[in-house]
Amino acid sequence: VMCSRTHTSQVLILVPVLFVQRRDAKQLKNALEAASLIDEDRRMGSADPVAYSQSSCTHSSMDEPPSDECICIPVLEECINEYEECHARVDASKVDDANVSEWTNLVVKSGRQFCTPSASALAKSSQGGSRRRRRQYTSTSEKTDGGSNSHLKAGKKLTMLQEALVEMMLRNVSSFSSDEIAQAVTSLSVVACPRKLERFGDDQCLVIPRTALRLDDDEFRSFLEKFLPQDASFEECLKSLWSRLAGLYSSPRVARRGDIDPESKIRQSGHRLLYPDIFEPIEPGIPSDTGPNAAGWITVTEHGIRQSFDFTRVMFSRGNVTEKERFGKHLVKEGEIVLDMYTGIGYYTLPALVHGKAAHVYCCEWNPDAVAALRYNLKNNNVQDRATVLEGDSRITVPQTGMVGIVDRVSLGLLPSSEGGWKVAVQALRVGKGGWLHVHGNVPTVEKEIWSLWLSHRLERIADELGRDGWIAFCSNVQKVKSFAPKVDHYVADVFVGPKGSPSCGSICDAVADITTGILSKEEGIKKACSANIEAPSCALGRDGVLSQEWMM
Repeated sequence: VMCSRTHTSQVLILVPVLFVQRRDAKQLKNALEAASLIDEDRRMGSADPVAYSQSSCTHSSMDEPPSDECICIPVLEECINEYEECHARVDASKVDDANVSEWTNLVVKSGRQFCTPSASALAKSSQGGSRRRRRQYTSTSEKTDGGSNSHLKAGKKLTMLQEALVEMMLRNVSSFSSDEIAQAVTSLSVVACPRKLERFGDDQCLVIPRTALRLDDDEFRSFLEKFLPQDASFEECLKSLWSRLAGLYSSPRVARRGDIDPESKIRQSGHRLLYPDIFEPIEPGIPSDTGPNAAGWITVTEHGIRQSFDFTRVMFSRGNVTEKERFGKHLVKEGEIVLDMYTGIGYYTLPALVHGKAAHVYCCEWNPDAVAALRYNLKNNNVQDRATVLEGDSRITVPQTGMVGIVDRVSLGLLPSSEGGWKVAVQALRVGKGGWLHVHGNVPTVEKEIWSLWLSHRLERIADELGRDGWIAFCSNVQKVKSFAPKVDHYVADVFVGPKGSPSCGSICDAVADITTGILSKEEGIKKACSANIEAPSCALGRDGVLSQEWMM
């Protein structure tokens, strides 16, 4: 594309960009800067409608916003590659892998657009120079074999992971050249050998994807069998690889990401520690010791809140970071009494106390390892005096402690469904004024509206069954938290349940009239009323009280 400016022809170069909604632009920019994936030679800008419409569709199932609501962030080519690789792993495994790089959840789509050069880049250009790019790593063998690695001569660079893998093989192989091994390494798929690795926590623990570098993966095992001698121990070779990776990435630990068993009542972590292996395990990858200073103990600081836990025993979702901030900074009001029915290590409890200034939070959790981390985190963030920990099944502990008609707000952050706790949650709301429920769930994307209508209807029916005469239930907002799987999203619905005219309801109740349940907003009033015979979505509990999960497969 050519344009003329003061008699000068200038080529408008289209650079790789990520499109993001304006509200998420700062968070995404900070994450990309931290990962050294942003193009510092270019400026952010508004999304160009043409470039936006021609760009690749998002891999997530979020509703695509119009271009005027989006910002384009110029990035390096490797950022686009990481974005594609991350979602390739999601599509391959059919499970939630959004946490591999949490920033990918903020991206609307990727593409190319012209972005104006930054001031520093222009200054460098005028001096005949250019900004320094990220360091590209070549293998140690290239540095020591006199440059015989021909594929590197041709300009193909190894990533740090590929470099470590080549070095590990060379220490155990004598009959193959470094070039042959390097060629084979670079030919491995991104599933078997990803181009980038995630670093997690304040101390930058290195995380290997669940599908990568596995001896039970046919592709990776065939690679090892082709080059390593028959008497070589594959397990010992991998141990040396973990050690080398820790050194290259300056990480004190290396762990493998694991699945969370959907049938597990306590949603225990599937992460396993690979390096260092100096601990006594209760099973492979799980140290027998836990708590502060144990091998699996890690701290993740988000928005000034310190969250510590044993990552081999307790799950942690970094994809929820935006929702945790919204809950603490924008939903919880100072002086409120809050009930967190599925607290974990304090994902929503801590923001409610630290940022929301809640008067008190009742925290319910039944995983003993999560409870231990929760107590530690409350004390470590100096909010232990405004919290009460209820250990056990919240459906039992909440009524047993007399928490009926006393809370202003309830967090129901359980996946895939919190439906089993709705009755206890409604019962806990203040009798005279009701309150807000923030209901999380994994929902098929096409059923988002049906789910929010049915949810409102169910909560209104529950209130009626509890004798809360005249109570209404309206959903004012449904927020996407992250993608869970292809065509399935993790949503949270903000639902007011209480009497008309309640001060807790605010101005949204003014538009209710005689309707008792549905979807409404401050700006538009009632968007959709709920019929009495609404059909339950596929993500609802069955008549036997059990959630059938075939729809998520």
